[in-house]
Amino acid sequence: MSSSDAQRFRIRADSLLAAYYPRYYGYYEKAIGIYTHVSDQYSVYSTKAISCNPREALYVLDGILENNTILKIREHITDTHGYTEIIFALCYLLGYYFMPRIKDLKDQQLYRVDRTVNYGVFTPLLNKTADLDIIEEQWDAMIHVSQSLKERTAPAHVIVERLTNSFPSDRLSKAFTNLGRIIKTEYILRYMTVQDLLRTVQLQLNKGEYRHKLPRWIFFANQGAGGIHDW
Repeated sequence: MSSSDAQRFRIRADSLLAAYYPRYYGYYEKAIGIYTHVSDQYSVYSTKAISCNPREALYVLDGILENNTILKIREHITDTHGYTEIIFALCYLLGYYFMPRIKDLKDQQLYRVDRTVNYGVFTPLLNKTADLDIIEEQWDAMIHVSQSLKERTAPAHVIVERLTNSFPSDRLSKAFTNLGRIIKTEYILRYMTVQDLLRTVQLQLNKGEYRHKLPRWIFFANQGAGGIHDW
Protein backbone atom coordinates (compact mmCIF):
# COMPACT_ATOMS: atom_id res chain seq x y z
CA MET A 1 0.00 0.00 0.00
CA SER A 2 1.16 3.54 -0.65
CA SER A 3 -0.03 7.13 -0.76
CA SER A 4 0.98 10.29 -2.61
CA ASP A 5 0.68 13.98 -1.87
CA ALA A 6 2.31 17.27 -2.79
CA GLN A 7 4.25 19.81 -0.76
CA ARG A 8 4.64 23.37 -1.99
CA PHE A 9 7.67 25.57 -1.50
CA ARG A 10 8.11 29.23 -2.29
CA ILE A 11 10.70 29.75 -5.02
CA ARG A 12 12.48 32.83 -6.31
CA ALA A 13 14.67 31.28 -8.97
CA ASP A 14 13.45 31.09 -12.56
CA SER A 15 11.77 27.78 -13.32
CA LEU A 16 9.36 26.52 -15.96
CA LEU A 17 7.47 24.72 -13.18
CA ALA A 18 7.16 27.75 -10.88
CA ALA A 19 3.66 29.22 -10.71
CA TYR A 20 1.70 31.67 -8.60
CA TYR A 21 -0.18 29.99 -5.78
CA PRO A 22 -2.36 32.66 -4.11
CA ARG A 23 -3.85 30.23 -1.58
CA TYR A 24 -0.59 30.10 0.37
CA TYR A 25 1.80 32.64 -1.12
CA GLY A 26 -0.35 35.52 -2.33
CA TYR A 27 -0.39 36.96 -5.83
CA TYR A 28 3.24 38.07 -6.04
CA GLU A 29 5.35 35.05 -5.15
CA LYS A 30 5.72 31.80 -7.06
CA ALA A 31 5.90 28.26 -5.73
CA ILE A 32 6.81 24.81 -6.90
CA GLY A 33 5.31 21.47 -5.91
CA ILE A 34 7.15 18.33 -4.80
CA TYR A 35 4.95 15.28 -5.33
CA THR A 36 5.99 12.32 -3.20
CA HIS A 37 4.91 8.67 -3.13
CA VAL A 38 5.30 7.00 0.28
CA SER A 39 4.84 3.30 1.04
CA ASP A 40 3.13 1.90 4.12
CA GLN A 41 6.67 1.18 5.38
CA TYR A 42 7.39 4.95 5.39
CA SER A 43 9.85 4.60 2.49
CA VAL A 44 9.74 7.10 -0.39
CA TYR A 45 9.78 5.40 -3.78
CA SER A 46 9.09 8.40 -6.00
CA THR A 47 9.65 12.15 -5.84
CA LYS A 48 8.73 14.51 -8.67
CA ALA A 49 8.89 18.29 -9.09
CA ILE A 50 5.56 19.55 -10.44
CA SER A 51 3.76 22.80 -11.14
CA CYS A 52 1.27 24.05 -8.56
CA ASN A 53 -1.31 24.88 -11.22
CA PRO A 54 -2.73 21.53 -12.41
CA ARG A 55 -4.66 19.15 -10.19
CA GLU A 56 -2.45 16.71 -8.31
CA ALA A 57 -4.40 13.79 -9.78
CA LEU A 58 -2.39 14.17 -13.00
CA TYR A 59 0.71 12.82 -11.24
CA VAL A 60 -0.73 9.95 -9.19
CA LEU A 61 0.16 7.24 -11.71
CA ASP A 62 3.66 8.50 -12.58
CA GLY A 63 5.23 7.40 -9.32
CA ILE A 64 3.43 4.04 -9.20
CA LEU A 65 4.29 3.09 -12.78
CA GLU A 66 7.88 4.35 -12.55
CA ASN A 67 8.46 2.47 -9.30
CA ASN A 68 11.83 0.71 -9.62
CA THR A 69 11.93 -0.66 -6.09
CA ILE A 70 11.08 -4.17 -4.91
CA LEU A 71 7.77 -2.87 -3.52
CA LYS A 72 4.77 -4.26 -5.38
CA ILE A 73 2.08 -1.63 -4.93
CA ARG A 74 -1.46 -3.03 -4.93
CA GLU A 75 -3.43 -0.25 -3.21
CA HIS A 76 -2.92 3.49 -3.45
CA ILE A 77 -4.33 6.35 -1.37
CA THR A 78 -4.56 10.09 -2.01
CA ASP A 79 -6.41 13.04 -0.54
CA THR A 80 -9.25 14.79 -2.35
CA HIS A 81 -6.91 16.61 -4.75
CA GLY A 82 -5.52 13.31 -5.99
CA TYR A 83 -8.63 11.78 -7.48
CA THR A 84 -10.68 12.12 -10.63
CA GLU A 85 -13.04 9.66 -12.28
CA ILE A 86 -10.44 9.02 -14.98
CA ILE A 87 -7.88 8.06 -12.31
CA PHE A 88 -10.41 5.63 -10.82
CA ALA A 89 -10.80 4.00 -14.24
CA LEU A 90 -7.10 3.83 -15.06
CA CYS A 91 -6.19 2.38 -11.66
CA TYR A 92 -8.88 -0.27 -12.13
CA LEU A 93 -7.56 -1.25 -15.56
CA LEU A 94 -3.96 -1.26 -14.33
CA GLY A 95 -4.79 -3.53 -11.40
CA TYR A 96 -4.49 -1.04 -8.53
CA TYR A 97 -7.17 -0.46 -5.92
CA PHE A 98 -7.53 3.32 -5.69
CA MET A 99 -8.59 4.58 -2.25
CA PRO A 100 -8.81 8.39 -2.05
CA ARG A 101 -10.03 10.36 0.93
CA ILE A 102 -13.01 12.26 -0.49
CA LYS A 103 -14.38 15.38 1.16
CA ASP A 104 -18.00 16.55 0.90
CA LEU A 105 -19.40 13.08 0.27
CA LYS A 106 -22.92 14.47 0.42
CA ASP A 107 -22.19 16.40 -2.77
CA GLN A 108 -20.85 13.41 -4.70
CA GLN A 109 -22.88 12.10 -7.61
CA LEU A 110 -23.43 8.33 -7.51
CA TYR A 111 -24.26 6.26 -10.60
CA ARG A 112 -26.23 3.13 -11.33
CA VAL A 113 -25.48 0.81 -14.24
CA ASP A 114 -29.11 0.03 -15.12
CA ARG A 115 -31.88 2.59 -14.74
CA THR A 116 -34.56 -0.13 -14.69
CA VAL A 117 -33.18 -1.95 -11.64
CA ASN A 118 -34.39 -1.26 -8.11
CA TYR A 119 -31.37 -0.94 -5.81
CA GLY A 120 -33.44 -0.87 -2.64
CA VAL A 121 -32.41 1.71 -0.05
CA PHE A 122 -29.67 2.95 -2.40
CA THR A 123 -32.05 3.82 -5.24
CA PRO A 124 -32.56 7.48 -4.16
CA LEU A 125 -28.77 7.96 -4.09
CA LEU A 126 -28.17 6.39 -7.51
CA ASN A 127 -30.06 9.02 -9.47
CA LYS A 128 -27.89 8.99 -12.60
CA THR A 129 -26.87 6.18 -14.95
CA ALA A 130 -23.39 5.43 -16.27
CA ASP A 131 -23.14 4.81 -20.01
CA LEU A 132 -22.12 1.17 -20.43
CA ASP A 133 -22.48 1.29 -24.21
CA ILE A 134 -19.62 3.73 -24.69
CA ILE A 135 -17.41 1.68 -22.36
CA GLU A 136 -18.07 -1.41 -24.48
CA GLU A 137 -17.50 0.57 -27.68
CA GLN A 138 -14.13 1.95 -26.53
CA TRP A 139 -12.98 -1.08 -24.51
CA ASP A 140 -10.18 -2.15 -26.86
CA ALA A 141 -8.85 1.42 -27.02
CA MET A 142 -8.99 1.69 -23.22
CA ILE A 143 -6.97 -1.52 -22.87
CA HIS A 144 -4.47 -0.15 -25.40
CA VAL A 145 -4.04 3.04 -23.32
CA SER A 146 -3.53 0.98 -20.17
CA GLN A 147 -0.91 -1.18 -21.89
CA SER A 148 0.88 1.94 -23.13
CA LEU A 149 1.01 3.21 -19.55
CA LYS A 150 2.47 -0.08 -18.32
CA GLU A 151 5.13 0.00 -21.04
CA ARG A 152 5.88 3.69 -20.27
CA THR A 153 5.55 4.74 -23.90
CA ALA A 154 4.66 8.21 -22.60
CA PRO A 155 4.66 9.82 -19.14
CA ALA A 156 1.45 8.94 -17.33
CA HIS A 157 0.63 12.57 -16.48
CA VAL A 158 0.72 13.46 -20.21
CA ILE A 159 -1.85 10.78 -21.06
CA VAL A 160 -4.04 11.65 -18.07
CA GLU A 161 -3.92 15.34 -18.96
CA ARG A 162 -4.96 14.67 -22.56
CA LEU A 163 -7.85 12.47 -21.46
CA THR A 164 -8.95 15.08 -18.92
CA ASN A 165 -8.76 18.02 -21.31
CA SER A 166 -10.59 16.21 -24.12
CA PHE A 167 -13.67 15.37 -22.02
CA PRO A 168 -16.56 15.38 -22.91
CA SER A 169 -16.10 15.76 -26.67
CA ASP A 170 -13.73 12.79 -27.07
CA ARG A 171 -15.43 9.39 -26.91
CA LEU A 172 -12.41 7.61 -25.42
CA SER A 173 -12.22 10.15 -22.61
CA LYS A 174 -15.95 9.79 -22.10
CA ALA A 175 -15.58 6.01 -21.82
CA PHE A 176 -12.87 6.31 -19.18
CA THR A 177 -15.01 8.78 -17.25
CA ASN A 178 -18.06 6.53 -17.27
CA LEU A 179 -16.04 3.52 -16.13
CA GLY A 180 -14.55 5.72 -13.40
CA ARG A 181 -18.03 6.75 -12.30
CA ILE A 182 -18.95 3.11 -11.71
CA ILE A 183 -15.74 2.35 -9.80
CA LYS A 184 -16.05 5.57 -7.77
CA THR A 185 -19.65 4.80 -6.83
CA GLU A 186 -18.72 1.34 -5.56
CA TYR A 187 -15.83 2.81 -3.60
CA ILE A 188 -17.86 5.61 -2.00
CA LEU A 189 -20.51 3.14 -0.84
CA ARG A 190 -17.75 1.10 0.84
CA TYR A 191 -16.09 4.27 2.15
CA MET A 192 -19.31 5.30 3.91
CA THR A 193 -20.09 1.91 5.41
CA VAL A 194 -16.81 0.09 6.17
CA GLN A 195 -15.10 1.47 9.26
CA ASP A 196 -11.81 -0.34 8.61
CA LEU A 197 -11.52 1.32 5.21
CA LEU A 198 -11.77 4.80 6.74
CA ARG A 199 -9.08 3.97 9.28
CA THR A 200 -6.80 2.46 6.65
CA VAL A 201 -7.03 5.52 4.39
CA GLN A 202 -6.39 7.97 7.21
CA LEU A 203 -3.52 5.96 8.68
CA GLN A 204 -1.67 5.85 5.36
CA LEU A 205 -2.25 9.57 4.71
CA ASN A 206 -0.83 10.27 8.17
CA LYS A 207 2.34 8.40 7.20
CA GLY A 208 2.70 10.70 4.21
CA GLU A 209 2.21 13.74 6.44
CA TYR A 210 4.91 12.52 8.84
CA ARG A 211 7.24 12.23 5.87
CA HIS A 212 6.37 15.82 4.83
CA LYS A 213 7.28 17.10 8.29
CA LEU A 214 10.85 15.90 7.87
CA PRO A 215 11.84 18.23 4.97
CA ARG A 216 9.98 21.09 6.64
CA TRP A 217 12.03 20.53 9.78
CA ILE A 218 15.45 20.24 8.10
CA PHE A 219 14.84 22.85 5.37
CA PHE A 220 16.42 25.92 6.95
CA ALA A 221 16.81 29.49 5.56
CA ASN A 222 13.07 30.14 5.27
CA GLN A 223 12.52 26.79 3.54
CA GLY A 224 14.94 27.69 0.78
CA ALA A 225 12.99 30.75 -0.33
CA GLY A 226 15.28 33.39 1.13
CA GLY A 227 18.51 34.84 -0.17
CA ILE A 228 21.85 35.29 1.56
CA HIS A 229 20.54 38.24 3.59
CA ASP A 230 18.08 35.92 5.39
CA TRP A 231 20.85 33.82 6.94
